Amino acid sequence: MAIQLEDVAQAGGSTHRAVTATPQARRLLEGPVLPTLLRLAAPTVALMLLQGVIAAGEAAFVGRLGAHALAGVSLSLPLVMLMTTLSAGAYGGGVASGVARALGAGRDEDAARLAGTALGMSALLGLAATAAMMLCGRAVYAALGATGPALDAAVVYSEVLFLGAVPFWLFNAAASVLRGGGNAADPAAAGAAGGVVTLAVSPLVIFGAGPVPRLGIAGAAGAVVAYNVAMAAVLLRAIWAPGSPARPGWAALVPRWRYTAEILRVSVPSAATTLLTNLTFIILTALVAPFGAEAIAGYGAGGRLEYLL
Repeated sequence: MAIQLEDVAQAGGSTHRAVTATPQARRLLEGPVLPTLLRLAAPTVALMLLQGVIAAGEAAFVGRLGAHALAGVSLSLPLVMLMTTLSAGAYGGGVASGVARALGAGRDEDAARLAGTALGMSALLGLAATAAMMLCGRAVYAALGATGPALDAAVVYSEVLFLGAVPFWLFNAAASVLRGGGNAADPAAAGAAGGVVTLAVSPLVIFGAGPVPRLGIAGAAGAVVAYNVAMAAVLLRAIWAPGSPARPGWAALVPRWRYTAEILRVSVPSAATTLLTNLTFIILTALVAPFGAEAIAGYGAGGRLEYLL
């Protein structure tokens, strides 16, 4: 463990106090800049590329159910991606930034409490996403111009998927906590392994085989929910593992305004860009909808690749 000195202002001058840096903090603070950036970024970039491949594979499987099924998934894509980019990008960036700053300053207790607030807030945000979809999902898709089987498919897919919004938000919050502590490899490895399994299992639950019933589009959403539940469990366990630099106590899971504000200070500006991007996609989807299910399906399939880029 490295011992660093931190200036502390006192009456009549300043003094120093010892701050113990964890091995993860030492690597972030003392390591070469470029190798450190590459070490932290490479696993996340690789995971994003794999998730793009998985999303394309899921679209290919759903497409075999027909144009209306693929159109339903395409209609839900802007809302799903909005939740994804908010939880993993804007909100996740605020969480990772807050944890990293606290650990870098030697404030391990603050890092743990901020991690607890992040997890507690993510559970609440997941519940809010579930409630919003259950109450307003059909009306939103109808307002976008969806009708008939495409509308029904969008509602079925979204309601199943958003039932798993809590583990989805927890998964991304936990990954952000770990990244903030300098551990980008575990979230990427867990996500990659789970993604490959999901891609293998999806056709089984979509089309059915043997004792497994044909669940259709609901099966596609269910496979994603199962993936999010498994990933949340794995990464939460990693947070509470011995030696984890930001391991919150149970009481810290109750969100505190101090740490919530610290997260939001970074998250809100990023969220503005995210909202604008997804609002553009929603508007374009509404413009395409009058041309029929085939047009929606085609635009949505292309949109998945655009999000990857």
